[in-house]
Amino acid sequence: MAAVRGALFALLLLAGCGDALVPGDYGGEKKLLLRGKIDDATPALLLPTEVVRTGIFWNPRGVETPQALTELIEQPSNSRYTKYPGGFEWSLFDEPEPSQRFQMPNGGQYAFGVPLAYVDANSNRRWDPGEQFVADSPISAVLFVPAPLSAEDSPTGHSVDPGYYVILNDRPCSAPPQPPAEGDCGVPLGARCDVDRDCNGGECILGTLLPWPGGYCAIPEPPPNGCRPRQGALVSDPPTGKTWWMQACQHPSDCTRGFPYQCELTRGACLPSAHVTMVGSRDIQPKSFCQAPPPDGSGSPP
Repeated sequence: MAAVRGALFALLLLAGCGDALVPGDYGGEKKLLLRGKIDDATPALLLPTEVVRTGIFWNPRGVETPQALTELIEQPSNSRYTKYPGGFEWSLFDEPEPSQRFQMPNGGQYAFGVPLAYVDANSNRRWDPGEQFVADSPISAVLFVPAPLSAEDSPTGHSVDPGYYVILNDRPCSAPPQPPAEGDCGVPLGARCDVDRDCNGGECILGTLLPWPGGYCAIPEPPPNGCRPRQGALVSDPPTGKTWWMQACQHPSDCTRGFPYQCELTRGACLPSAHVTMVGSRDIQPKSFCQAPPPDGSGSPP
């Protein structure tokens, strides 16, 4: 993705409280807090304060890929100005409006949104046609669920309780057959580690496309000793071509390591997916929620 004159927008998303709002921004009950900063700004892109605005843009078609970004709907009360350059905290206060949610034939609904940054050229605190998008997130999205969703109805493939969630926006279009997992294996999946020997026969993950602060104990697939954990979830990493068994989860309380680790609902595993990176680009295009495997079959999205 081409950089916008070298600008890298890094956003850290997590639930919480305590943010300081730019004067005039919406206040109220926080549903989700996004913490972050704008890094690597060059003088060529230096913009005055209260010009770059970040927002969640909802897709009324759910996870269906839109033809253009203009099909997405910003919710201005959930957007805010971003100090440029510098750190910020960005809160979501409101639930998506009915027109911003995907309505299922059986009456169920959810809202699927992507974080975008744009230049608010006319300073009216909302995106208008013709205003430039300057950053998006390659793999992350926001999901809102107003009522419990079954695994069959959920876009994640897993049952979801009501609330706001940060999810990975690149789930496989079709999951490959999963090998049977019936062992205890003895590896503390998801535990902190510095080296492989800390994982009692497993592998210590220290870095992939996602950051893994404190390390993460996992079992590679295929497992060296043939043991596949019955309490594990199989997760792949396309950039490295590797696949691991990781700590499985069904609810947020199943993952206790703290930010950026959370129960990532599209994989059913505890992952550091609450850390979201937005990258500047001159040509931001809609991204597909469903990612097909490479033609050579060398891997599938994590």
